[in-house]
Amino acid sequence: MDKKKAVNWVKALRSGKFKQGEGQLKVVNKNDGKISHCCLGVLAEISGVSDDFIMKSNSLSEKSVRKTCGLWDRYGETVGFGDIRIRKGNKFFEFESLAAANDLGVSFKSIASWIEKNYKRL
Repeated sequence: MDKKKAVNWVKALRSGKFKQGEGQLKVVNKNDGKISHCCLGVLAEISGVSDDFIMKSNSLSEKSVRKTCGLWDRYGETVGFGDIRIRKGNKFFEFESLAAANDLGVSFKSIASWIEKNYKRL
C-alpha cells in the first residue's frame, strides 16, 4: 500500500467519523439507523468504492475493489496480511488479518497504529 493511501486510512480511523462495527464492511443498524464500519469498510469508503458494494459485501474479496483500495501488489496479486501483532490492552495478540483483529475487538486506534508502522506490508 502506498504511504498516502495509508496516511488517509489512518486519519479516517482516528477521526471519530466512523463508528466501529464487525462482521461486514458497513452496516446500518435496523433499530436506530446508525451506521458502523469494519476497518476495511472505512478503507473502502474513503477509497471511493461504491456504497452499494460496501453495504452488500462482508469482505474486500473482489479484485477490482482491492485494487481501488490499494491492497494490491505491483504484480497484480492481492496482498495477504498474515501475522499481525497488535496490542490490545497491555498484551499483544496475533491475528490473521486486520478484519479478524477488528472483529475480535481491537480498536480503530490500535489498528491505525499498526497500519502506520506496517503499511508497506499491505
